[in-house]
Amino acid sequence: MKHLYRLAVTGMLIRAGLSGQALTSLSGTVTDPTGAVIPNATVVLENVERGTKRETVSDGAGRYAFLQVQPDVYRITARAPGFVDVAIERVELLVNTPATVNIRFEKVGAVAETVSISAEGVQVNTVDASLGHAL
Repeated sequence: MKHLYRLAVTGMLIRAGLSGQALTSLSGTVTDPTGAVIPNATVVLENVERGTKRETVSDGAGRYAFLQVQPDVYRITARAPGFVDVAIERVELLVNTPATVNIRFEKVGAVAETVSISAEGVQVNTVDASLGHAL
């Protein structure tokens, strides 16, 4: 009977240890050099040693978040149209300690966008004020 009791307690402890894996989270705000938020910026969380990457996009208020992240050392890279990419090296995420890392773009990058507009002119009658056509 004692053996069965020990076995049941050991099983519950093992199950609790496996289900309670320690994770953390990372969040922040993406801003430009003036402090204005940047929506739709791409933020990449990369674990260089393991070779894993996660990607998200900042919302309309410039906020981004990575939930349920394994604790480790990461690199954060951010890209936004019209700005030079930002890389933050060696961001250490600890067990059950949510981290906040705000990303600030410092330089405006070269804009490589071309807008091309073409239209053909419609011939306008400038001789008289007639609008009809002869049948």
